[in-house]
Amino acid sequence: MNTEIETMNLEDLEIIKDHLSEDYDNFWNFDILKEELQSSNSKYLVAKIDKKIVGFAGIKIILDEADIMNIVTKKTFRKQGIRNLTFEKFNHFMYKSKFKIYFSRS
Repeated sequence: MNTEIETMNLEDLEIIKDHLSEDYDNFWNFDILKEELQSSNSKYLVAKIDKKIVGFAGIKIILDEADIMNIVTKKTFRKQGIRNLTFEKFNHFMYKSKFKIYFSRS
């Protein structure tokens, strides 16, 4: 199973919009995600297996900091390392971009 992590676009969001609450969790809102995708202060990634979307993640960029807003995996694909791959891709992006990285514990 080959997982590809790439930049998310509006076409990707259109593909998953009718399945956000049932395939992921019931708090995802299409309009808010669309605004985030269109924001110059946000970057979203999408995880795909066999060209099918199985997850997405977003960061909010503020000055020289990047905050991970969410990392979401489709319910039927959880516990397969997709979240970790997405986090690694963001981590690499933040390191290359020289963002300050903070970790908080809840």
